[in-house]
Amino acid sequence: MGWARLLRTRKFDAQATDRALETIERNAKVQTQLIEDLLDVSRILQGKLVLNVQPVSLAQTIEAAIETVRLAAEAKQIEICTNLEAIAPLPEKPAASSRSCGICSPTRLSSRRPAARGSAVGGEGRG
Repeated sequence: MGWARLLRTRKFDAQATDRALETIERNAKVQTQLIEDLLDVSRILQGKLVLNVQPVSLAQTIEAAIETVRLAAEAKQIEICTNLEAIAPLPEKPAASSRSCGICSPTRLSSRRPAARGSAVGGEGRG
């Protein structure tokens, strides 16, 4: 609510206004995802959760996850380095042993939250 309140009480230049609106939109999406996650927990407890299982591109998923935390990392002067070159794009029909893609529910994979504050997760794609 911080940005919404500031937008109502102060005048900002176009760039600051865009940044504020992007932040509000991003936070609304996160709230929506939290609500969906809570509803999923309820479905799990009732035995009614259905997963849409399909191939997903791990490189794209990792890039999206990094983009989600990039602003917070930059604010804390944390540099995020990746090496996703070794992860091949999603093939037309992935082999069962393919390491370039995963078979899972993309909405569940993309909804995972970062680890606790101060934690770090690192990795490197290997072909």
